[in-house]
Amino acid sequence: MKLTTPLMTALNSNAFANQTDYELMQQWLDLKSLLERGKREQVLRELEAFYEIELSVALIRLKAQLYFALEDYDKAYISSLSRRPQLIGAHSDLGQLYLLKVELEKAREHFSNAISYGAQDALIYGQLANLNFLLYGPYSAISA
Repeated sequence: MKLTTPLMTALNSNAFANQTDYELMQQWLDLKSLLERGKREQVLRELEAFYEIELSVALIRLKAQLYFALEDYDKAYISSLSRRPQLIGAHSDLGQLYLLKVELEKAREHFSNAISYGAQDALIYGQLANLNFLLYGPYSAISA
């Protein structure tokens, strides 16, 4: 699984413009270097050493993507949503994850949340309609 470019940019200096501590900036640059070399486990260990409050939302999403890439699905994206419950991408990703795990109610909840927070992706609408059809019958699919 390749980590997306927007999350890689979280490790660029503009994402930490309010950080003045040189040591902290150096840590972020080290993380970026590790990611570029494909050392996901090591980056995750480094991120887990921080308290959630110390991480930006972008770094929390990066941490979630690392969990997902390393197939630690239970932890993937949960920390992102605890800090920012309106993250559409996290809800969409969790919906897909729960589809893979055949946990249809949870998948439906996350696709519904993604739409509630403003998702415009036809795939999300289609998945929600399909889940409504499977779980509640044909009329619920069109009323979603």
